[in-house]
Parts: sequence; structure tokens; C-alpha cells
Amino acid sequence: MVMVNRGGFADWRMRDPHNMRVADMAMNVAVLTYRLTKRLPPEERYGLTSQMRRASVSIGSSIWEGCGRDTDPQFLYFLSVANSSTFELEFQTRLTHRLRFATTAEVRPLIEAIGSTTRMLAKLKSSVRGSE
Repeated sequence: MVMVNRGGFADWRMRDPHNMRVADMAMNVAVLTYRLTKRLPPEERYGLTSQMRRASVSIGSSIWEGCGRDTDPQFLYFLSVANSSTFELEFQTRLTHRLRFATTAEVRPLIEAIGSTTRMLAKLKSSVRGSE
């Protein structure tokens, strides 16, 4: 394999989403979201269910898309988009609980996974900024 310097990354594996824990966590967030939204009322199919699923998929999709970009600023932009989606999803998950569509026990794993993802994204962004 050839090592390529992609906008500050001296090691190609740092941009490989297969080797990123945050990408795995984002996948976990999406799976948990889909499981939770299965239990929402049918009338929420085009409302909260759709919004939550879209936000959860956006987290991982943005991370993966960012990995395909050539420069650190581009990568950081997509990490920021992913981070914004974590905040969006957390609000929607808390709203799901507030509306009594799900119990505390049902939303807790997703809220915790979102929090972990947010922290991992912050650390990754800081690391990328340090390599610029």
C-alpha cells in the first residue's frame, strides 16, 4: 500500500472510516435510532420518525463523506456537519421522551450513544486541527 499525505494526514489509515471508532459509534447510533423509532406511533412516520432517522444517518454519512475529502478543512467541515446532526438527534430523542412516545429506559441507550459520539467527534476535530 502506498502512503498518501491527504491534506495533513501522513498516514492513510487515519482517513479510513473502517478504522475509526467514531464511525462505528455513528453506525451504532443509527441502529439504536431505527430500533427506537419503530416503536413510535404510526402518525409520526412522516414527522418525528423520519426526522430522527434522517439525522442519525447523517451523522455516519457525514463522517464517511469527510473521509473521502482531500484536505483537513474539508474533513473538518463534514465532522462539523456530523456534530450538528448529533445535537439535532439528541433534541428529537428528548422530545420523543417528553411526548411520552418512549420511556426513559428506552431512550437512555440512544442518548448515551449520542453523547459518546459527540465527544469522539470533538476529540477528532481537535486532533485534525492540531495536524494542520
